[in-house]
Amino acid sequence: MKIEPFFSHYEILDSTNDVALELLNKHQCVAVTAEFQRKGRGRNKKTWLGDAGKNLYYTFGINHNVENLPLYMLQIVGGLAVYNVLKRISTEIDFFLKYPNDIYGTNNIFSIVPKKLSGIISETNFIDKENCSSIIGIGINITQTFFPDEISNNVTSLALLGVESSIIDLRNKLTEEIIELISKQHISVFDEWKHILNLENKTIQIISDNFIDDNSGATSYYKLKKYLADGRLLLVSDSSVERIIDNGDSIRYDLI
Repeated sequence: MKIEPFFSHYEILDSTNDVALELLNKHQCVAVTAEFQRKGRGRNKKTWLGDAGKNLYYTFGINHNVENLPLYMLQIVGGLAVYNVLKRISTEIDFFLKYPNDIYGTNNIFSIVPKKLSGIISETNFIDKENCSSIIGIGINITQTFFPDEISNNVTSLALLGVESSIIDLRNKLTEEIIELISKQHISVFDEWKHILNLENKTIQIISDNFIDDNSGATSYYKLKKYLADGRLLLVSDSSVERIIDNGDSIRYDLI
């Protein structure tokens, strides 16, 4: 069955995620954008802020059966969709998908260090045991060139990378890409996601607020042992300690 999204664009609202969930009461699939949102949210109760009219505030929503579209695939599809769309927009920029839900970029001119360009979050409301309404919220910095001092060294935008785009153009491309990805075989999407993440042989540090490494105060470093079937990571330290990481955790590793 072909998926036909209902598109809705707003000048200002509290959250595209909230509006998308509300619209899913009337529509099978929705794509919501705004020029500005007052209460944009990121992962782990963080906020997603930006200037009005200069960034993409976007939410894709769909009513679905959990067996046909497993919940762990939402974060995978969201990250892959953003990465694939940005790579097509500009082949000259180096984009990176960082676990679990961020996109970084560098043009190797102003800075060779990749900076955060986009964040992705997924949420689900269950209708019953088998069916639910799910959303993928995406923020992308488009034309904003000035950021608060506390984050200015770590973030970038398409404009700062020398890439031109627009809210509606990105919305349309992302919606098309997400629909294509959720229509594919899950295993092929999962394999593509693993390839783009490229975590093999990377040295990984766990930096989650709720993570206690050990009582010594020393920092432990890990390697990827295995991608678990539900999108979590099984890491192993030099001392053979194993940790399972999911999309509620934060990890640090070199992207290049």
